[in-house]
This record gives sequence, C-alpha cells and structure tokens, in this order.
Amino acid sequence: MKGVMRFRKRGKLSPRYVGTYELLQHIGGVAYRVALPPEMSFIHLVFRVSILRKCISYSSSVLESPTLQLDENLTYEEEPVAIIDRQVRRLRSNEFVSVKVLWKNHTIEEAIWESEKDMRFKYPHLFQSLEEEKWVPVTKLGRLVKDGKIKSLEQIYLHSLPIKEYQIIDNLIGPSLKDEVMKIMPVQKQTRAGQRTRFKAFVVVGDGNGHVGLGVKCSKEVATAIRGAIILAKLSVIPVRRGYWGNKIGKPHTVPCKVTGKCGSVTVRMVPAPRGAGIVAARVPKKVLQFAGIEDVFTSSRGSTKTLGNFVKATFDCLMKTYGFLTPDFWKETRFTKSPFQEYFDILAKPANKVIVYATEEAAPERVEA
Repeated sequence: MKGVMRFRKRGKLSPRYVGTYELLQHIGGVAYRVALPPEMSFIHLVFRVSILRKCISYSSSVLESPTLQLDENLTYEEEPVAIIDRQVRRLRSNEFVSVKVLWKNHTIEEAIWESEKDMRFKYPHLFQSLEEEKWVPVTKLGRLVKDGKIKSLEQIYLHSLPIKEYQIIDNLIGPSLKDEVMKIMPVQKQTRAGQRTRFKAFVVVGDGNGHVGLGVKCSKEVATAIRGAIILAKLSVIPVRRGYWGNKIGKPHTVPCKVTGKCGSVTVRMVPAPRGAGIVAARVPKKVLQFAGIEDVFTSSRGSTKTLGNFVKATFDCLMKTYGFLTPDFWKETRFTKSPFQEYFDILAKPANKVIVYATEEAAPERVEA
C-alpha cells in the first residue's frame, strides 16, 4: 500500500509502499478490506486497488531464521565456518595477508576480513582442507605418495628415502598425528639498532604408534614460530622400536633394551619396565614417550634438565637409538628389493603437472599447465 501522509511516511528516502498485509474481503469491483495491525486502528480498513500492489515472494529470497544455542547469560560464541577469499597487501618491505571469513549464523554478505596469522593460530582446521587441495608434489617421493604407490612410512624407512615435504606425513599418518607445543621462549640478539627479540618454539608430534618427531623454529611472531616448528617436526618423524619386558605376550609396550641419549649437558637413560609399571619419567620426556607409543619404561636423567630444549632433544636422541642395533629376531637373510624410484620409474619419467599461483592484491585466476 502506498503511504505518504496517511501512514506518516514523509521524506524523499521514505519507502513508497507500506508493509505486506492480508486481504480480508473484496468490496465491489475496485476495493478491498485489508487486515491492519492494532497500531493502525486510526486508519480505515477499505482501500482502492490503485494504491494496492500485489506482493510476490520468491523462495530463494526467503531467509530462514537459524536456531541459536544461547548460554546462561543469553550470549553465544562466534564460530568460523569457512574461508571464502584471500588477499595480499604489499608495502615496501612487508606483506600483510588477510582472509575473508564466513562466520556461523551470518550470511556471505556479512563475511569480514581477518588477519591470516591470527586465524591460523586460533582456527588451524580451516586451513587444512585448503593446503590439501593446493598441494602439488615437487619431489619424486611426494608424487608416489599422492598417487597411492607408497602407503606406509615403513616403505620409506626401508630404503632410507629423504622426506622433504611435510604433506607426505599428513597423507600417510592422517588424523592420528597429534602435536603439542612444549615451550615458547624469547631469544634476543644485539644488533646496531638495539636488541632484536624473537620467539623460539619447541613442538613434538606423534601418532602414539611408533612414530615421533621434534621441531624447533625461531621467528618474529609466536604463531609463525609454532607453525614452522610443526612443519619441521613432521619432516623429522622417526620410527620408534618397541619391545617386551620378559615374555613376549600381547603387543610391544616398552623399549627393547637400555638406551642412552645425550644433548648438551643433559643425559637421558631408558630401561625396559614390566607391563603396568607406566612411564616413570619427568613431565618433559613423559609427553615425548606418550607420543611415541611407549607405555612402560623407567628413565633417569642427569645434567641441567631445567634447560628444556636440551632435555627434549636428549629424549628424542634416546628414542632414535632404539633402531641402532640388531637383535636375534633381525638375524635373517636380507632380501634386497627395488627401491620405489626404480619400481615406478615409468610413472616418474612422465612430466609432472605445473601449477602457477598468482599471489597479488587482486585475485588472479589460477593457471595450470600440463
């Protein structure tokens, strides 16, 4: 219904029509009785056709009101759903990367730009799918893993193949791989401009089933240091040999023999323990042993164990030495097989696909060359 003076709609920016109301009765040939709300009781209910307009609704334009789960204080927590865009702002010496985030209970038009560093630190799961889609292997081993020719890490360790892409670990181990930040410490360096402060992160990754890795990274930002340490930890994943204490009943649960690891002034020694003894160790090596899948072990440490970096590295060195010896169960005839590079030579001889990604301020199309 048109509304100017009657519905108190004045001004150039006022809407031409007022509301959507139900037609109650057709009066004569050119008039209708309209159901008006109580606040318009001062207006007559009969209107001529010339000031009415049919309301046409499209199902695509109808928005359903989502149900919100409110807390006790009648508030709800904002959760990001997906990343729909990315842009890079370049200055003279710096780059600022932003991502457009779609939040829960909001439309696409209400998506806002956030810093990529902050979003990676708070919500890393949003970037996992993006990295998996964009991963293009650049090494022979990466191509074989992505094609499904290599299905376990043991095939890689058998032929001592170097792992140079952390996505290989993500593909072979999958969601069972967990990570934990052991320590973040500031480090300073004296320069001509004064003291330069950076952050050093120690991160341990493992699947709890015989694979563990340690990464150390130093960076200006805390989030960047943690992310870099996680990548280095995945690249340094090693196999951990497990054994028994006494009779070989059930699954391996402890270290196969006495091993010793050293880093700096810290020395860590591990001794096999009976089933049910648990991990008898300090807080730092206990977390590393849990990630490695060791259930029962006795440990002792000497030196300056308050230096957490050396303490973690000594524990990691100790686990690395579990495969440094031969036992009678390994005294078997060695059967030499072809390495994956020789076995799949025909596949690797084909040229790999090249992907060129433009990272400019304006979103450029992704070009793929075969």
